[in-house]
Amino acid sequence: MKKHLCILVAALLMMTLTALCSDSQAAAGYVSIKELRETLPQRWTGQYVVENGAYKQLEKGDTVSVDVPIVVPEVDAVPVVRITWEPPAEGLDESLEVVRDDWNAKGITRNFPMDELAFPVLENHMTFTPELPWEEAPAIAMAEFQKWMPFMKDKELTPYYQGSYGDSNGNGFQGVCFYTTYHGIPHLISNSPFYHRLESEKSEVEGRAIAPSSMVAMRIKRPGEFCTNISTSKEVGVDIDDIPLLPFDRIMEVLEQWVTDGYVYSLNEVSFGYMCFIDPEKKGEEFVLLPVWAAKGRTRADLSLPFDLKTDQAVVDRGGYLSSRIIVINAQTGQPYDLYNDKRPDRLHVPHITTWDEVK
Repeated sequence: MKKHLCILVAALLMMTLTALCSDSQAAAGYVSIKELRETLPQRWTGQYVVENGAYKQLEKGDTVSVDVPIVVPEVDAVPVVRITWEPPAEGLDESLEVVRDDWNAKGITRNFPMDELAFPVLENHMTFTPELPWEEAPAIAMAEFQKWMPFMKDKELTPYYQGSYGDSNGNGFQGVCFYTTYHGIPHLISNSPFYHRLESEKSEVEGRAIAPSSMVAMRIKRPGEFCTNISTSKEVGVDIDDIPLLPFDRIMEVLEQWVTDGYVYSLNEVSFGYMCFIDPEKKGEEFVLLPVWAAKGRTRADLSLPFDLKTDQAVVDRGGYLSSRIIVINAQTGQPYDLYNDKRPDRLHVPHITTWDEVK
């Protein structure tokens, strides 16, 4: 009798814990991407008193002003996407010069004077030829990718940086950078954003990076004259059609805490997108994209580090979210990633994915 009673009590306890867990998840007030976007402010503005300074840069008690756009893609769902490597290119036109072509990256040019790569970025948005007006350069560059490179025909790209590069004689080109994009959501953070490299994360395939990258760039003088750097991936499939997200006010609490804690000197953007994680069961071959919030600007990953105030802003912007100094937050849990100190061997493994069934 006592044995049966103990079993019954244990079963009731397990049911209670399960219910509490479910109630806790439901209490988090998860929302869809559409609901999130409808309640989202266009910009994050505020002034914050910092608690931790940086030597000769930012002192305790200083005020940091924030006035940045909040970038969220116009989509109705956030799928869990599985990706793999983009293989070496095939079927390229003979007029293309292939500088690099492997599983990690590709460098492909056409009729582009390589000495112009040394041109400096200009402060003004310059148009050097009527064939390539400033406002249309990203669309023209995307059309060039699709026209000349068969493996790029079905790629979604999201432009995130554009600059004019030129000399004193009026010669120049437009430089445009893109994120590889899946189901309307840009793959912001790829490869490994962590400062410390770990042996456990190295690819089992010789010569490959930890994970596929996401940065696609074109320097273009006019249609048919360009130089490209392509680090991209391709989709394997969708594991889950849509997953719930934390409301933005929960994410804002984390972001504001990072500012007051002293991790931010200045910001220029907060974005929603994908981060790439390792599937340990298919390590080196398949990877999973999960949603995160990311903020970039003059930030630091650890309070012991100074802010980088020397690197030109255009260089910082062109790098996207590649630096370990950026702020990255799990869009489902609100947990920020410690990109500088985290050395856990499984830090890039796919975490628990909360589903709609868990929070309904």
